[in-house]
Amino acid sequence: MDRYQLFHRDTGEPILDEDGAPRFMWSDGEPEQPQAKTKPWEWRLSPPVPTSIAVRQLALGLLQAGHAADAMALGNRTIPPGLQPIVGQMPVEQQAAVLLTIQTMTEADRASPLIDVARAAYDWTDDEADDFFRAAAQL
Repeated sequence: MDRYQLFHRDTGEPILDEDGAPRFMWSDGEPEQPQAKTKPWEWRLSPPVPTSIAVRQLALGLLQAGHAADAMALGNRTIPPGLQPIVGQMPVEQQAAVLLTIQTMTEADRASPLIDVARAAYDWTDDEADDFFRAAAQL
């Protein structure tokens, strides 16, 4: 199934839910073409999810998402406060691996276990993490 984001036909602006999140539709085949006079939107494929983003983009994305302390911690190459409750429950060897990863990474891979920790910490779904990566890649 393909995922489609809805955009306003005339302005090109994304159509948002009441809470400001972009609206998406799913289709298991060719999407129906909307009636131009009755529906002011069109179908577009969502951009692909980047396989990785620079640490700077990750930090700026966190800042934009309202996680300023976590963005600053990444800039200082320390474990972000939002991740500390989860990382603190890990065995010492895994905690060390997380810290070493943060201290040495130049890019954040979408498939990285560190991103899975962030997903759990921020209570993100897979789709929300993908959307975060798409947005952060533009920063």
